[in-house]
Amino acid sequence: MGRATRCARALAPLALVALASSHAAQNSFSKLAVGQRISDLSADGSVAVGTSGFGHFRWSEAGGIVFLGGYGPEGAANRAKISRDGTRVCGGSVDPTSGQYALSLYTDASGAWTQLAGIGAPCLAEVSSGGAISGDGTSIVGRGWLGCASAHALQWHASTSTSTDLGSSSSGGGSFASGTNLDGSVVVGWEEDALGSRQGAVWVNGVQTLLTDAASGLPLGEARDVSDDGTWVVGVGAIGNGYQAWRWSVATGGQSLGMLPGVFDPRGGATAISADGRIIVGFVHPDGTPEVFAEGFLWREDLGMVGLTNWAIAMGQAVPAATLLSLPRALSDDGSVIAGVARVGGGGAGFVMRMDELVADRWTISRSGGGAQSLALRSAPANAGKLYVLLGSLSGTIPGVSAGSLVLPLVPDAYFAARLNAPNAPPMSGGLGFLDASARASATLTLPAGFDASLLGLVAHQAYAVLDVPGSGALLDVSNAVSLTLVP
Repeated sequence: MGRATRCARALAPLALVALASSHAAQNSFSKLAVGQRISDLSADGSVAVGTSGFGHFRWSEAGGIVFLGGYGPEGAANRAKISRDGTRVCGGSVDPTSGQYALSLYTDASGAWTQLAGIGAPCLAEVSSGGAISGDGTSIVGRGWLGCASAHALQWHASTSTSTDLGSSSSGGGSFASGTNLDGSVVVGWEEDALGSRQGAVWVNGVQTLLTDAASGLPLGEARDVSDDGTWVVGVGAIGNGYQAWRWSVATGGQSLGMLPGVFDPRGGATAISADGRIIVGFVHPDGTPEVFAEGFLWREDLGMVGLTNWAIAMGQAVPAATLLSLPRALSDDGSVIAGVARVGGGGAGFVMRMDELVADRWTISRSGGGAQSLALRSAPANAGKLYVLLGSLSGTIPGVSAGSLVLPLVPDAYFAARLNAPNAPPMSGGLGFLDASARASATLTLPAGFDASLLGLVAHQAYAVLDVPGSGALLDVSNAVSLTLVP
């Protein structure tokens, strides 16, 4: 019997009732002041940007809010967006000499806003307004005015410091670009006809495609975001798909994502998608109400659409009381950090929710093919070198096991006991060990093809605990839960 196994068996009963030490868990929930609304995240979720009445701002857990200036009033055409590395921000600013408002770029190197080229004459004092920045920071998209008669989607290129008019195929209508992929080769947004109806649009290297629902063939609503490789586009529902949030690809056409129950006369929209397209967040709200009065959702193929607030609590996140995660707007690349606007009373406050202590590469294993779920364990840096044990439950995550201020989000059952007694026994490898110098580890749950048919439909949840071994044996940290569903 190895040292880690002896320690775990000796200390496991203590660990599940011990008071938490002073080490902080890496999973976290941060809520900003009412009126400070977050709109985007860097690739790893460590930096967020948003807008308030005082202009655009950047936020990090360590540094809090830093106001960047720029033009402040919140609006769909005036939200700050950030590059993958967190060093370049797009938004809006006002030229102090001319008084004109325009799409602008803020860089760490300059410490200031630079207005970008428009595509035509301004409308009153507005030249252009912002939509998004590419992951590599070399392309910015939004809307540019062609006088007050029309406005078109535009794309600014860092290589030439010029903007391209992406055009509109609608006679008398305009267009708007709201998102772009990693390298700027794919731009998404919408086209508006002369009567104001909006249809989702994609521009690939400047060539436009209007988006339709695969089932009905009717137009989809505004496109809001796109995966890093440009394959998947997400957006807002329209009458042709029952006003449901949707995702679209060239191969599949538009696919509706469903609705949350209990919302009167619902209208849904997807606002952000992970880099690989596997995780989508968005909102469902009653018709005629602002998006911030919506209920936020998370969508995955294995889960379908679930209410974001309840899902986060079930996975072990400490969402504050009387806080509804109503309008998620941004995801980190791997989807483990979610940010947006929470409803607190009658107001909207920015939130950043980290659920990245335990991350899975998949959420289903099929009986026909078998397979492995790879798990990445990421604890707080102070826990480097400490003992971890990865546990599981077939009975869900609520109420979990309370240990002082921490809650391990697993309901104890026979599977929990089996994993506690033999953490590294099949089907799990890496279920017990010591975190490395970066407080990380990995584990794998493997099932062969043709596993027992009686297991079909089971949902297993995994989460881990970190113990002060070597040391006092106290419980230092618990992770969020991740799920695995066994399918045919």
